[in-house]
Parts: sequence; structure tokens; C-alpha cells
Amino acid sequence: LHIHRMNMGEDVLVGESLNLGLILTPFNFLTIGYNSYNIVPLYMRWNQKNIIDSNSLLTTIHKVENYATIGIELTPIQFNSMRWSILADLELESSESNVSDDTINNYSPLKLGSELKLGFLSLRGGYNYRNTSFGVSTRIEKFEIHYTFIMPSNSDYLDNRNSVGISLFL
Repeated sequence: LHIHRMNMGEDVLVGESLNLGLILTPFNFLTIGYNSYNIVPLYMRWNQKNIIDSNSLLTTIHKVENYATIGIELTPIQFNSMRWSILADLELESSESNVSDDTINNYSPLKLGSELKLGFLSLRGGYNYRNTSFGVSTRIEKFEIHYTFIMPSNSDYLDNRNSVGISLFL
């Protein structure tokens, strides 16, 4: 379950979505995953009444379509307190992947990344056609707290931004 909140100045957009995934580890150095995003579609809506000309707080301004990815993680270095991984994801379904001329938005379904785990701390870096990102996370029992700094590769995709998240492992 994802709860989304986007601040734009004093305006706030909110929304909820549901993702479902599967992870397979055939070898201790190889992980393969599949994830379906927005099984319950994500509808972003204004959080305040005064932003829209309506009495409803539930006015949708943006719908994020569902899509899926398949990924692979290779771990060439793994010790007790250190682990280095190389990751690649391929987007299988997306409204952007259906664009007839992919040169319009420089679309590429491939996403690359790397992660270095040092004890309870993880350092991450990633690249896709939209962004370059750097992040850090830590796991405390069944919770993982994430922070990411995201730099868009194109000024059409907003400014640099910060992302904070919490994961619960059941």
C-alpha cells in the first residue's frame, strides 16, 4: 500500500495505490523480481477545498496508470557486514512505452542502479531516462526508512526533489 503526498508550494496533492510483487532468489548472488504497480489505480487529488471550484475534496486531477517491471539484482561482492549489488529493471507496460515516437521524451524502459550495504545502512544510486538519484536507507526491525535525492535529466520533469519513504516487512 502506498500513500502519496506531493507538496507544490502551499498546495498539496494526495492519493493511494496498491502494488504487488514477487521475488525469486535462485542463487545467493542472483535475485529476480516482478512488480505490478498501481493495481488499484492511483488518483492524485487536491487535499484542500479552496484549490478547486467544487465542494468535493475528491476531485481527481491526475490518474497514474498501472504498469509492471521485471528486474535483476547481481551481487558480485558479499561479506558479513558488506554487500554490493548491481541492479537493472525493465519496464514491461507503461503509458509512456506506448508512445509512437520514443524520441519525443527520450523514453527508455531500462533503469540501472547500484547499492552498497554497510551493516544496517544502505547507500544507493540510480539512473533512468528521467532522473539520476542518490539515496540512503536504514532498516530497524520490520521497518525500513528511505531518503532519496532526485535530479531530473530534463527541466520538463520538475526541479530537484527529495523523497522520504517507510517500508513495512511482514
